[in-house]
Amino acid sequence: MVNENSKPPHFKPENSALILIVSTRTSIKAPTLSITGKYDQIVPPFYTQELADLIPTAKRAEVPSGHSSFLEKPVDLPSAMLTFLLEKHP
Repeated sequence: MVNENSKPPHFKPENSALILIVSTRTSIKAPTLSITGKYDQIVPPFYTQELADLIPTAKRAEVPSGHSSFLEKPVDLPSAMLTFLLEKHP
């Protein structure tokens, strides 16, 4: 969970959607997929894990890419999305 000690030193709440998610997480009922690029240095995997941890219905997927997974891994990204959708709607 989010706490002051778990945040990276460059974390700035005013620049993050995390504040909104923290305040509304219990009202999010829809199945949610949080996707991260394993080597993403712009939005490190830490943040997508935090996001997934905050939303009760969330699952997390990791693509072996940087920030632009749709360009770097054009098959892996939609594959992760399709897997998630098929789990919810077989």
